Amino acid sequence: MTDISRRTFIQLSVVSTAAAAGLTGCKNEEIWKEEATGQYGGASNKIYPYVNQPDGTIDGVPAYYASTCQMCSAGCGIYVRTLGGRANKIEGNPYHPVSGGKSCLRGQLALQHLYNPDRLMHPMVRPNKSESLKESNWDDALLLAYTKLRAARNKVAVLVDGVTVARSPSKMASIESFCASLNGSLTGFSLIDDSPWVAASQAVYGKAQLPDYRLDQADLILSFGGNFLEAWPSPVYYGRHFGEFRQGARRTPGSHGEFIYVGPRLSMTAAKADQWVPCKAGTESIVASAVVSALGGAGIDPNTAAELAGVTISQIFEIAAKVRASGQRTVAIGGDGLYSAANITQAFVDVERINVAANSTCVRFGSALRAAPTIASGLRQVSRLIGAMERGDIDALVFIGEINPSFILPQSMGWNSAAARVPFIMSIGSFLNESSSEADIALSARTFLEEWGEFVPSVLPSGYKGASMTQPVIDPAFITRRHDVDSHGRPVPLMDTRELSDILSDLTNRVGGTPNTQAPRDRLRSEWAAIGGSTPREQDPNNDTIWTETVSSGGMWIPEQSKPAAGFVRAPGLGAASTDESRFQLMLFPHIYYDDGRHANLNWAQEMPDPLSSSVWNSWVEINMDVAHSLNIRTGDIVRLQTAGGSIEVPAVPFPGIHPRTIAMPIGQGHTMYGRNASGVGSNPLSILDPVTDPDTGALAFSATTVTLSKVRSAQSGFHSEMNTLVLVQDRPHGEEPAAVKDLIHETAKEWKSGPAKAAAESQRSRPVL
Repeated sequence: MTDISRRTFIQLSVVSTAAAAGLTGCKNEEIWKEEATGQYGGASNKIYPYVNQPDGTIDGVPAYYASTCQMCSAGCGIYVRTLGGRANKIEGNPYHPVSGGKSCLRGQLALQHLYNPDRLMHPMVRPNKSESLKESNWDDALLLAYTKLRAARNKVAVLVDGVTVARSPSKMASIESFCASLNGSLTGFSLIDDSPWVAASQAVYGKAQLPDYRLDQADLILSFGGNFLEAWPSPVYYGRHFGEFRQGARRTPGSHGEFIYVGPRLSMTAAKADQWVPCKAGTESIVASAVVSALGGAGIDPNTAAELAGVTISQIFEIAAKVRASGQRTVAIGGDGLYSAANITQAFVDVERINVAANSTCVRFGSALRAAPTIASGLRQVSRLIGAMERGDIDALVFIGEINPSFILPQSMGWNSAAARVPFIMSIGSFLNESSSEADIALSARTFLEEWGEFVPSVLPSGYKGASMTQPVIDPAFITRRHDVDSHGRPVPLMDTRELSDILSDLTNRVGGTPNTQAPRDRLRSEWAAIGGSTPREQDPNNDTIWTETVSSGGMWIPEQSKPAAGFVRAPGLGAASTDESRFQLMLFPHIYYDDGRHANLNWAQEMPDPLSSSVWNSWVEINMDVAHSLNIRTGDIVRLQTAGGSIEVPAVPFPGIHPRTIAMPIGQGHTMYGRNASGVGSNPLSILDPVTDPDTGALAFSATTVTLSKVRSAQSGFHSEMNTLVLVQDRPHGEEPAAVKDLIHETAKEWKSGPAKAAAESQRSRPVL
């Protein structure tokens, strides 16, 4: 941020303490008028060192900024509390329809994302291929980048982070302009790829976006591998609505809606269910199709489904009966569990057909004032890029955002060997990871808490038409070392970073393209003013109320009528399940804290114990207790998971809440180059996956790989960092589970062992034997 109109920046950006507390509301025009006249800061536009604090601050008086969290694709609205020019607390924005005033742990972790000591603080350049990256300056780095990119024109490939960057229309516009100036190819990729879900929504409802499942309006929730309270697609939003589902205004005292979870693993979300129906991995959609058949629709025969999925016929008909009883207040949800199916899109279609059969009024769609950008993405697209690199058709490769193909792609795809054939690699991001650390130039971009932009949430809340905005909550120029000054005695900023759109505009101009020369804030202001139907007037802020309200609200959300989705009919499909009893299906799940691994470099994320295993600072694999004990595997023993693509060794956790033919492991650990907190911690299961793709969208079926399991060695007493010791907050010696865990899942465990009839007879016992 420059020194131009710093007072104007404060007046348009800062929400007062009273507004953030909800005393007057964040849209009170008197607040920003008071700030404009110096009530909260003074009129000087000088640049001060941090020890004197930025303009617009008063000792001991906090200022609040409304913005949008980008720690995942949910796009929750947040308030960021700053004191003395430093951000020190994040909370949910109560006026934002996604967050509703709430936030998750990853939202709180954004402060560590901002102040991470391993951030890329300066541009870095590799003098030659034999040397490591060294600190540089913007002039030299951009000149070298320009020279290499200009020489590689027509043979440039740009790879964009699909989780965050690809959800910003303004950023994508800058990227497209940059890519076009070089006549390059543009590809997006995200491990947690929602394209099969979107494709299913298009097929069933005619809407190419994720549905808004109104859990708060439901009486019956059916989840088929959908862990909506954990990592994807919008855990804060659905967490709020799940609370209303259980004990909202619609419920009488002592009553609550019913929640049934179908899937091979007792996840944190499944643990909240009234009934867990364990099935074989990859067969969740088979059960869903059988439920549709039991309701009188076109689906797989329940007898066949029961045999394939490993459930009972009575369970299928019981679910169908409850759908009939709940009627339109039924809602069925898929999720990451469906990525164990051979055809992911068809699996989501099978789940959505329950909503159609029930004529559910709980499936709705919101609208976007600024539509999410469209970009060619998926494993199929990345595979084509790898082929082009191997053929020598790519002379320059550019990473934008926290994209990390070296970590998230299966080794068998050959990314690393293909990338080694590319003469020039450049990255634009905030951190060095396994991929960007191999770049010839690494340009230091600002985080989402330091730049202007907007963000389209993955789930658009129904009843609104809108989009979210991000704005700088601090100015990095004021983050200095107390005694670090230049030859003129002026403080030297600790970091030399630039906004992504600034970097791309500069590069586009240098290579002969036509960049957008407006400053990011001015560009955004013009675009949002046009959306709101006004003309921005820089010299007359009193008349620019739409922009002011948009900034102070963290976006623009206009109420609109929302109608239940009308469903179409698509032929039912069959899922896939392994019948080889000598192998296990490896079920991977996005970690509740690390997501796809992008937050493993934050020590708070590493310190927080997993809700079910209680593991910290490591990976683990969950194995059914009976299977583990039959193989003489105890808690903490090291086991090897072997596939055609390779093997990893990981500590074992015997777990009663998982199907005997399934083993489960979280995604996110196993980094080799990602800062002090992530490097060398745990194992990366993504590296050994078979590159199975969804035939409709090309998305990676990251839970469709089967593995062989073998014990390597027994757990050693004490902690041994070199031996991959499992660290649990609550120790479980000899693999024995606490009674509370046993009690949590004992009904389903009895069904595994003895079937429904005998399970009912045993239900009178005080303590089951697992």
